[in-house]
Amino acid sequence: NTDNNQYLMEATATYQRTFADIHSINLLAGTSYEKFNYDASELGNNNFITDAFLWNNMDAGTGTKITKSTSTENKMMSYFFRAGYILKNRYLLTATLRADGASVFAKNNKWGYFPSAAIAWDIAQESFMSNQHVLDQLKLRASFGVTGNQDIAAYSTLGMLSGASYGWGTSTSSTGYWGNQFATPDITWEKTYQYDLGLDLSLGGFNITVDWFKKQTKDLLFQKQVPKYNGGGTYWVNQGKLNNTGVEMSLTTFPVKGAVTWETSLNASYVKNEVADLAGDDFVLTANYSDLGGPLQIMKPGYPMGSFYVYQWKGFD
Repeated sequence: NTDNNQYLMEATATYQRTFADIHSINLLAGTSYEKFNYDASELGNNNFITDAFLWNNMDAGTGTKITKSTSTENKMMSYFFRAGYILKNRYLLTATLRADGASVFAKNNKWGYFPSAAIAWDIAQESFMSNQHVLDQLKLRASFGVTGNQDIAAYSTLGMLSGASYGWGTSTSSTGYWGNQFATPDITWEKTYQYDLGLDLSLGGFNITVDWFKKQTKDLLFQKQVPKYNGGGTYWVNQGKLNNTGVEMSLTTFPVKGAVTWETSLNASYVKNEVADLAGDDFVLTANYSDLGGPLQIMKPGYPMGSFYVYQWKGFD
């Protein structure tokens, strides 16, 4: 029996005004609250003398009884603000700020703050471009922003014990507990810093967009293993770096316009992805296994994410 529920409440307020025919402002403020509840239970038995009871009278079976239950709760609280300003319909400025609180982190590290800003200049709207009839748009753009990631399981920053059976000098099995998950109260949000430069160009019926971007993910939420000689188990750290740099281009045109419209779009992109740091580890073998046995992919500083970890081929089968 499972019960999986998600609750979301949002509230926003906006204000927009244009004055003196050249100034336009747009303000937005809001808050949101999100809650996830997961409850599951399992009850089982076997070796019944009759199936007439169906799922009732589970205790009547003489086999191995199964009794399991679990419950998790995850919450997210957010506040956000955005301000936009346009001058003379050609100078654009936007700024945002988010504050997000996640229940998966400990008391003093639940909140993360994520700003962003963007500017743009539509050169085609300038007075010195008024006499030309080639460019409908020539816009330069630049932006910077920070985003966060809190994607770890609920309660995973708490110290946890697991049951284990062991022998204490005899063949009789005893039950004990071991620390398989260690407390990490200092863990907080993983952050990605992105820089972007762009160009929007419209001429002769062609719309062209070019973007260059650089993304740097820092303080990765990274789960490390405790050496077996220290008892084993796992713990979380805010360590590790991942870099992405790339270029994206798109071309859109409308060869036919009228009762029937024909749109053609082409796009291309190039992305260079590199693992810069793995919290001090030389490499991490991921849990993807091939038919030949063993890991199929590897994370290693200096190499892209998802690099294949395979046998070297000698040139013959």
